[in-house]
Amino acid sequence: MRKSIFIILIIMSALFGCGKKGPIELPTSESYINDNLQPPEEMDLAVTRSYTHVIRFDPVLNQEGWVGRAQGTEIRLLYNAPAEVADDPDAVYTLRLHLLYKMGLSSLNVTIAPLTTGWDSSSVTWEEASEDTPWTTPGGDYDPAHAVTATVSEAEDSLISIDITPLYDYWAENENHGFIIIANDFLMTDPEHLAFSTPYNNDDETDEKPAILITSGETTTTELITSSDHISDLSARPEYANDPALFALGDGYVPVLALDYSPLDYKWEILEATLSFTADPVLMKYYFGLDITVPEETEEKIYCYTVENEDPTDFTFDKYGSTVPGYDEATSRFTLDITGSLRHAFENNQPIGLVPPHYRNQLREMAITDAAVHIVYRRNIEEYEEDFEVTE
Repeated sequence: MRKSIFIILIIMSALFGCGKKGPIELPTSESYINDNLQPPEEMDLAVTRSYTHVIRFDPVLNQEGWVGRAQGTEIRLLYNAPAEVADDPDAVYTLRLHLLYKMGLSSLNVTIAPLTTGWDSSSVTWEEASEDTPWTTPGGDYDPAHAVTATVSEAEDSLISIDITPLYDYWAENENHGFIIIANDFLMTDPEHLAFSTPYNNDDETDEKPAILITSGETTTTELITSSDHISDLSARPEYANDPALFALGDGYVPVLALDYSPLDYKWEILEATLSFTADPVLMKYYFGLDITVPEETEEKIYCYTVENEDPTDFTFDKYGSTVPGYDEATSRFTLDITGSLRHAFENNQPIGLVPPHYRNQLREMAITDAAVHIVYRRNIEEYEEDFEVTE
């Protein structure tokens, strides 16, 4: 008998013990119906305050390298150049880059120039080439006499090739510190930039990684670029700020919503909570991975945090949940399942804030408008059933 019970327990453990991987699909409101309890009800929670908290921020290159303008500042891209100067004086050196997308422009004139100062990808900034070693000129030290120019007008998601042989003429006589890519066009509108793949791009296809192609006679060899970073002038950006005039999701930006929980009793249970808002579909596609034409292919999540401390110099998160954004075609609004986070926020009377993954790594910014929170709740749950009239 004991053996039979033990076998049954093993089978039940195998069937029910493994958690479901990936996002858990919440049941719809109808599935909460219970004849012994009050039926689910719905309401919108009023937003009492909204602002964007600006966090201390240094751009660190992730899977994209930008050239152009974003968040009110110029962005330049640095790459190392791993290929040695060939013995063949007639060798041709071609820079191969994968153009991921173009934001706000159809083409861009760029300058590619050899850097004259060594830099460290882990610490390089607009002001410093490496830790405690400033650039002679903020924004990068380079030799314009050996630079090349090019117009990038290719289609998105394509390979581009640029002859950078003059840079190798420079490196034949000088130390190789890699090169910098600078926008020549005068850009005034945000955002306007090109996005290129980097050595850290997750795609395993080597032809989508940046590389130097060396052609000598009929032979071409490929050297993959192994280090890169982009830099931007952030001198005017505050280190910490709570800006009530700004409401944006992005890198270094945390949009915060304070909600009116007074219509709810602490004994009631929040069954579902959805945050919806209006935003630019183009920015949502390129910056946060949601293409409204194929939303089911979206994998990039957005995190909803509860905010424990709103002080600008000691801004502190508490609990969080993550969700893949959705899109409601009927209302043309983006949606986020924030059920877990809102439950905690309600229980602790906290605001909620949103951040994307790697929220200090790029210069993404997307304005949010008309944010609203809709909940499905139940007035009585089993723990407090005796305090309420039970529906027969």
